[in-house]
Amino acid sequence: MEIVAGANTGQRTTTGTDGAYQFYNLQTGTFTLRFSKTGFVTTERTFTLTGSQFNSLDVTLAAS
Repeated sequence: MEIVAGANTGQRTTTGTDGAYQFYNLQTGTFTLRFSKTGFVTTERTFTLTGSQFNSLDVTLAAS
């Protein structure tokens, strides 16, 4: 997955075998994340990070 717009643009990460992912040292602000995997429909979500607390964003990809 990749942050494609807004604060933190260009940062990428991958999921583990359980589907969990983490980004570190993000700037606060609003940004758009793009989730993709071969065989699934690419999905984008906009998210606002407002502070240093733990934040969660769950996404389910649909098979293509």
